[in-house]
Amino acid sequence: MKHDTFEALQLRLKDQAIVNTEVNVVYGKGCRLEEGKIWCELNEALYNPEFDTTENRHLWVSLVRETGELKLSIETWTFNGKTTTGKRC
Repeated sequence: MKHDTFEALQLRLKDQAIVNTEVNVVYGKGCRLEEGKIWCELNEALYNPEFDTTENRHLWVSLVRETGELKLSIETWTFNGKTTTGKRC
């Protein structure tokens, strides 16, 4: 499938965090420079009262300073209730 349009992603790197400025979402904290790449990671747990589930998320972002190449990975595990242990959904 070919798409003719591309929507830009607006990110800001400030105070060792990388943030999507359009929706104010943090993609990574504790950013550091390693081998010409800026690396950031984030682990968070978010409770959703509507579904009584908790999501455990692991995100990482890398940005190659020389080329501007950006990689983003998001792993999400969903659990029943207000905890990130026990049976996954």
